[in-house]
Amino acid sequence: MMPSVRKIVLVVAAAIAALSVAEYFAWRNNHRRLTALATETGLSRELPHLAIELRRETVPTRAATLLAWHLLAFEVDGGRLRQLPAAERADELRRGIDRLRLARRLARAILPRRPTSWQAATVLGAARYLEEERGQARENSLAA
Repeated sequence: MMPSVRKIVLVVAAAIAALSVAEYFAWRNNHRRLTALATETGLSRELPHLAIELRRETVPTRAATLLAWHLLAFEVDGGRLRQLPAAERADELRRGIDRLRLARRLARAILPRRPTSWQAATVLGAARYLEEERGQARENSLAA
């Protein structure tokens, strides 16, 4: 016996609905993870619009790229470090190195899935460079 068209349509519709729900939950979990990382690094406090930008991005790798890009951009702006007292500057320099490491990890995870992402490649290289430069500066300041 041949299944009726109605049953086939119902099965296909149920499968599509299940995939849609699964996709939503994957997006929500990724959004929560990235938002938590932005909060842990202090980036959410400095860039309140970031949460909205992350929520609007529907593709997980592009959302991760967005966060990595903002982490790098925040660290490239060195003016805020010069304005801090010396004791706070050392702590912020350490937190900055941690942010750069996170940006690099995110970029490294993005590139296999989106090898043409120039932003992820830029973040990877620039974060590596700044992390090394700041690590040396920190060692020099501790040695002095």
